[in-house]
Amino acid sequence: MEKHSVARGQTDARANMVESLKGLFKQLNESGEGVPPFVFLQFLRQAYPRFAEQDSQHGGYRQQDADEFWSEMLTTLDQVLGKDGSVSTVVDKHMSGRMVTTWKCDEAPDEEPTERQEPFRKLNCIIDKSVNYLSQGIKKGLEEVIEKHSETLGRNADYKSVSRIARLPEYLTVTYNRFFWKASESIDAKIVKSVKFPLDLDVSEFCTPELVEKMRPARLHLREIEDKKAHERKLAKKGQNAEPEAEKKDMDVDVKPEASSAPFELSPEFKADDGCNPTGMYELIGVVTHIGRTANSGHYMAWVRKEKGVGGPDPAGRGIPETQHWWYKFDDDEVSMVTDDEILKLCGGGDWHTAYVTLYRAKKLE
Repeated sequence: MEKHSVARGQTDARANMVESLKGLFKQLNESGEGVPPFVFLQFLRQAYPRFAEQDSQHGGYRQQDADEFWSEMLTTLDQVLGKDGSVSTVVDKHMSGRMVTTWKCDEAPDEEPTERQEPFRKLNCIIDKSVNYLSQGIKKGLEEVIEKHSETLGRNADYKSVSRIARLPEYLTVTYNRFFWKASESIDAKIVKSVKFPLDLDVSEFCTPELVEKMRPARLHLREIEDKKAHERKLAKKGQNAEPEAEKKDMDVDVKPEASSAPFELSPEFKADDGCNPTGMYELIGVVTHIGRTANSGHYMAWVRKEKGVGGPDPAGRGIPETQHWWYKFDDDEVSMVTDDEILKLCGGGDWHTAYVTLYRAKKLE
């Protein structure tokens, strides 16, 4: 965000919100202590008054929806940094994709399908009784039946809507539709059903055939890279647990994965598209969870991936598991570190912290 500057003369609350966010990140980078985001919150509530609503029953500010906040923040960053559309922003390039949606009426087979392209900043995971895994929920969000007027039939008819991704961003947000209006109790109730999400996400099945074909060379190269890294970790682990030569004789010989003979080069189209994901393969880097039974109550927490040996110190001592990365667990001002096992428990299924927003990052081709 430091590469972008808010236009001079902008004094509205949105611009102040972005400037305060920039200052907040600067403080976090320079301070080894906790930083209270009071200034940012002040301008956020000025820009979006609903986040300043008071809870008349319990006092203090009313709890707001984390997904709504994330969407509003990205919109504000895009509008202010992009000067309301005149400049391409980091949000446009790195956090926005492009979706192609096709509508077809089965009752009117001679009617030409209609198609529309539009940008998107998140994928929705629809949750019902049939959904147990993230990929199932995403598919439900991309395929639906809607009723609209048919010019051919002269009446309303059912149209099947199918959406496929034509451009993938470097950072992909997935939100989980866990809240619904429960009229009998007049509350936004929560669906606590377990929906398992992966640490590594492949979204190629949700892409257009054209994009899948374009990504094929980069996907093969990425698999070679990951096979090589896995082989190196295996050798390193065997080196740590080295056995006497006499006991090694009967062990299986490790075969190094074969590398492609031709050097890989990313296609010019992907090279020119700054901030895209040319493979469709992602790794989880952040989770926002909610614990509680309604949207207006409970507690939000954040879980953020930390690479081993990068940034602050890693856990050390006896009994510490072997891992390539850790996770910061942000519980208000209490910060601790956990492993992948704890993250995978955030899938829901009971009164525990449940994933509500997940953030994935494109895997690196190096």
